[in-house]
Amino acid sequence: MKNYENFINEVNGKSFDYDKVSGIQCVDLIKIYLKECFNLNVPNGFGNAIAYYNDYNNKKLLTTNFERIPNTPSFIPKKGDIMIWNEKRGKGAGHVAICTGEGNTHEFYSYDLNWGGLKSVKKVKHDYKNVLGVLRFKKKEEPKKTEYKQGDIAYLKILFTGARENGNVLVEFMKNQFWVLESEFIEGQNVILG
Repeated sequence: MKNYENFINEVNGKSFDYDKVSGIQCVDLIKIYLKECFNLNVPNGFGNAIAYYNDYNNKKLLTTNFERIPNTPSFIPKKGDIMIWNEKRGKGAGHVAICTGEGNTHEFYSYDLNWGGLKSVKKVKHDYKNVLGVLRFKKKEEPKKTEYKQGDIAYLKILFTGARENGNVLVEFMKNQFWVLESEFIEGQNVILG
């Protein structure tokens, strides 16, 4: 997956019809952004730009991966936010763009495809007129990895049991971490190690 900077450097100034639907549209930029930076495939028929905001609750791909944040008088978008405009833009279809993180409560910058008739990706300065809000990626928390050493007391689920070593059973209690235990256990059984 690409980071924001690498992605913008690759698409800036370019023109493309990513989904091969309706020619070059603002949603083409968002679809390729979701694929390249978040490994998310947006199916064709996902909707116009405005649907990314209005149909948010009906789109599992969005609700699982993004938070919908409405535009308010104190709102300032962050770098990477997907800004969405209402039906007064794009002849009723709305508009979407990728925010740069530059701006304040009066104006902001984003990278847009098909804004004002421009059929290539450009950095554009906007006010908040007709802006609905943004979709912001939900950062996934990395699972905490606990390291155990011989003698620690831990109550763990056995993932695998199998080969024997010196008459004892080799048991996997965490991914790729094996211990030799004196008794035989079955997969899925909880045991106290210590």
